Amino acid sequence: MFKLFIIILSLFLVSCATSFKKKTLLGMAAGFAGGYAVGSAATPEGDNKQMHGALYGAAASSLVAAGMIYLFDDSKELKQKKKIQLMTEEIENLKKNRKRADAGVLNPSINDLPNDLKALISPGNWKLYEIDEWVKKGNTLIHQDKELNFEPSKLK
Repeated sequence: MFKLFIIILSLFLVSCATSFKKKTLLGMAAGFAGGYAVGSAATPEGDNKQMHGALYGAAASSLVAAGMIYLFDDSKELKQKKKIQLMTEEIENLKKNRKRADAGVLNPSINDLPNDLKALISPGNWKLYEIDEWVKKGNTLIHQDKELNFEPSKLK
C-alpha cells in the first residue's frame, strides 16, 4: 500500500501537467492514493484493509475530480479570449482597410480600369426629381420640392 502511494505521488510530482484533463487525472490519482492510505489506516479490526482503502480512495478521487472541474474550468475563459482576439483582429483589419480607402487604394475610378472591364460596368448616376410634398415632423410641416436619387453602379 505504501509502495502504491509513493508511485502515484512520484508520478504526480514528476509529471508536467499542462492540460486541464491531465491535471484532473493526476489530481484524481493523488486523491485516490490519499484516500486509500486513510481508508487502510482507519479499517476496524477484522475488516479487509484493501476494501476500505479502495472505498475511501474512490470517494476521495471523485471529490477531487468534482472540485477540480468546479474550480478550474477554463473553457468559458478560453472561448472569451478567442472571441476577444478575433474581434481585435477584425477591428485592426477594418482600420487598415479604412486607411487604404481614405488613400484611394480601394476605390479606383472606372477610368482606371482596362477597356474590356469597362464594358462590363454600367456606371451609377444621380437623378433629380421635382416633387411637391408636405411632410409632418412633430408639430412642424416641411415642404419638399426636390428629390435627389442615386442609382448605384451595376455589372451588366
